[in-house]
Amino acid sequence: DYNVGDMVPYKITVDVPSNITKLKEFTLTDTPINLKDDINSVVVKYGETKLTKNTNYTISEDITGGKGFKIT
Repeated sequence: DYNVGDMVPYKITVDVPSNITKLKEFTLTDTPINLKDDINSVVVKYGETKLTKNTNYTISEDITGGKGFKIT
């Protein structure tokens, strides 16, 4: 159970396309309903390896609603 204002942890698992090395960009967008993501708490991993923000990926607030995020 969670209350208004509580941090609600969750995990998104993505199968990366097999042709990832041929792509110029791969993007994941999360657009939650009735929640607001805290992009400062997002952790990106490849398997068990933690990736480095602004080196391996970038993250920004989702501009369509301002509650989600976009990882590129």
